[in-house]
Amino acid sequence: MPSKPLTAILSLILPGLGHYHAGCAFRAAFAVTFAWALLRLGLLAFVPRLVSWQLALVLALGAVVVAYVATVLSALALRSRIAGARPSRSAKRYVGFIVATLALAVVFDVLTDATGIRAIKNYHVPAASMEPTIKVGDRVVARLALDPADAVRGDVIVFRYPKDPDIVYVKRVVGLPGDRVKLAQGQLVINDVRQPLTERKEERSILADIGDEAVIKILFEERLGDRAHYILHNEPSARLFSPQDWPANGADFTVPPKSLVVLGDNRDNSTDSRVWGEVPFDHVVGRVEGVLYSRHDGSFRHDRFLQDLR
Repeated sequence: MPSKPLTAILSLILPGLGHYHAGCAFRAAFAVTFAWALLRLGLLAFVPRLVSWQLALVLALGAVVVAYVATVLSALALRSRIAGARPSRSAKRYVGFIVATLALAVVFDVLTDATGIRAIKNYHVPAASMEPTIKVGDRVVARLALDPADAVRGDVIVFRYPKDPDIVYVKRVVGLPGDRVKLAQGQLVINDVRQPLTERKEERSILADIGDEAVIKILFEERLGDRAHYILHNEPSARLFSPQDWPANGADFTVPPKSLVVLGDNRDNSTDSRVWGEVPFDHVVGRVEGVLYSRHDGSFRHDRFLQDLR
């Protein structure tokens, strides 16, 4: 392959590799990759803190496209200047450069996760416990810069499963530290106040593509303060293993300090605080903002693209 097209392709595969192929010294070419790492860090750490998550994604995509074009043009300009004087390099030298740049990417990823610099991340949802709010096949976007003490009832959060912190769960916050929470005949009661629950038969069309069995589901709107969201309950005949009272003795569950109580919106198909208790603050990862995109039966759900959550 002619040198210029190959230079462009290598720049697209790995920023800095095209410069290295065009004749740039190792350190100079590595600096290009380092600049890319800093760009990515800025996109992950700062932009999502300043704007909506949708705008942050659009700005990030635009910045990446511009940066790729600039990198390719820069490598091609360098190749034109040195003409046929590009130094001969062995495959071993190229492998060394690739390994060094990939190691840099890994280091940046570890640092952004470990230090909390990363402000936004996306997660694939394979389970039906949060339907119809989050459907099987959704890829959701979460803001990671969430102080758990700032969580409010109704937030959908990502957290490490208390019984196995290597597993990440997503549920809705219903109880804050000190709250007295229970379910009475399927209705949420917080600090002795029954939270409004209204059946929404006229809106059942949103259940057409859920992963759980829509035919056995009753759709409700639940309100937590001034925030409303959908939840599902099974038809009475399908509640064989779904007790409608929690705790079982009818008493309140008092949320411990620095902890949250969470429930799945698909109430009769969710393993949550009713089973394994509260979520400690130090297990909270972030707050889910919306759906990046969604796939169902091999095709995209176009109506869920960049959709905010209720």
